[in-house]
Amino acid sequence: MIEGGAHFIQLRSKAIPYPNLLLDAKKAADIAKSAKARLIINDHIELAREIDADGVHLGKNDPTVKLARKYLPSGKVVGKTVHNLQEAEEAKRESPDYVGLGPYRATSTKKEILPVLSDLEFKSIAQVLDPIPVYLIGGLTCDDFELLDTLGLSGLAICSSLFSGDLAHNVHTALSKSLSYTNPVNS
Repeated sequence: MIEGGAHFIQLRSKAIPYPNLLLDAKKAADIAKSAKARLIINDHIELAREIDADGVHLGKNDPTVKLARKYLPSGKVVGKTVHNLQEAEEAKRESPDYVGLGPYRATSTKKEILPVLSDLEFKSIAQVLDPIPVYLIGGLTCDDFELLDTLGLSGLAICSSLFSGDLAHNVHTALSKSLSYTNPVNS
């Protein structure tokens, strides 16, 4: 993805045993640093610290943003996922650097969570979280950038659609379409 021009990457794996994840994360950190890209580790605060990643992304059942900030060195990015208004209100109190909101559509990366929010609810949640940057997640493609204006969001997180077909081309397409829209956290 970095070869295609991506500069804000999240490493996420629910299935890889920790020792293998550590090896993959070290490789990803080396590649990201050499390309001046930012690497965020999903769920694993200790792994983010161990490999000196740029930050961590936390889900509903993960430790708090406060704990992540306490454990990670100063200046690291801490993101949070929210799925509804109640979680958004809780996240606002925690003050993450950014929020992933969704899923917008069904996705192969999180089969257990189905989209349930209307566009109006997405927009309302983004307003509740303001001024925290909100990135739409879940089942998105390179053709969804108009949702940023429609829903009042900071950006999109694209995952599954990048891996269908030519990865470098898909990343390049996503980046080209995003240039006028996105502003990665603390770039």
